[in-house]
Amino acid sequence: MGSNSISQAWVRWYRRYVSDAWTNFRRHIRRGLIHPRLAWGYYVFRQIIKRRDWQEANRRLPSLALRAEKAKDTLLFGEMSHAAGRLGEYEYATKWAHANARLRGDIRTSDWIGDDLGESTLVIRFMESEKQGLGIGLNMAGYVAEV
Repeated sequence: MGSNSISQAWVRWYRRYVSDAWTNFRRHIRRGLIHPRLAWGYYVFRQIIKRRDWQEANRRLPSLALRAEKAKDTLLFGEMSHAAGRLGEYEYATKWAHANARLRGDIRTSDWIGDDLGESTLVIRFMESEKQGLGIGLNMAGYVAEV
């Protein structure tokens, strides 16, 4: 093992166990001071995920996402969108990702918001990434028929 790979391993370890943990701790404290019930709900949700109780996580997900949206906590709302995708709730994931983008002001004029496109041309671009490949685009392929 070379010194370069040891230093890279150290940097990864530091980021995962020290830097990221400290950042998450600060966010949780800030969230707890501003919205205590939201912070507690998020803490309970994370404990449920650690226990791998997927049914309970699915049950709590919509209410937690709604509270995050009302509080305008875009970080938590985005995380709930990703969690919905991982839990197989693709409709929620798409709806919440769009609502979160609207909260952040990231809506583009070319984004589809559910309106009728009967007389239009639809262009779909699958963009392969290094980590996910085409999988994320294939999950959304079912929406093409709806469009």
